[in-house]
Amino acid sequence: SHTAAMLDRYSDNPDISGTTPYSQSELNRLVEMCDRAGLQIYTHAIGDRAVQMALDAYERALRLNGSHDARFRIEHIETIADSDIARFARLGVLPSMEPIHADPGTNGVWIPAVGAERCRRAFAWHSLDKAGARLVFSSDWPAAISVDPMRGIHCAVNRRTIDGDPPGGWIPEQRVSVETALRAYTQNGAYSSFEENLKGTLAKGKLADLVVLSQDLFKIDPMEIYKTKVVLTVFDGRIIYEIGE
Repeated sequence: SHTAAMLDRYSDNPDISGTTPYSQSELNRLVEMCDRAGLQIYTHAIGDRAVQMALDAYERALRLNGSHDARFRIEHIETIADSDIARFARLGVLPSMEPIHADPGTNGVWIPAVGAERCRRAFAWHSLDKAGARLVFSSDWPAAISVDPMRGIHCAVNRRTIDGDPPGGWIPEQRVSVETALRAYTQNGAYSSFEENLKGTLAKGKLADLVVLSQDLFKIDPMEIYKTKVVLTVFDGRIIYEIGE
């Protein structure tokens, strides 16, 4: 489901609130059928109404098909209703989000469309994390302005452009810690695809996939995160990249 449908009308255009490719009943039937067949379901939902529809369909499927480790995902979640934040943890739905999309230098159209009240829950990483949801971060390649995960971590931790704008951060209460951001890009990503026993953390018996960074993200000024480079890449136990080569 690819939709930016909103519960209320767009703030800069009161004539529209977005449309959905499926009705709620159509989405319910589709999700129930796919879940019953054993498929993991990802739903593309940007607006708060689209997110709510996906959650409603997932909750119904779990009720009808029986509670199980479905690991349903919702992709993007740029806006969300207050009442839906806690549902992610309660239902075990994974919020799969792309921090680079919240780069304050790119939201000139987004902010007027959403309006001040809904902006409080724009890219609500902290609210979802605090509520107990398992954040999953990615790049949204090839649509993102940058696929560099360091830029994504920079946005997640600072909510500022690489030039430092705005000085206090855009909706700074939705920032997350470096630890939370790194876990969302690694361990939680593996969990979201049922691969946590194979990758996502460095442990005996797991894939030897790792990178060495030029800076310790836990010790530097958070505004210096975006400058971090990969100096060594190991894939499946083999060195496939070294800086300077």
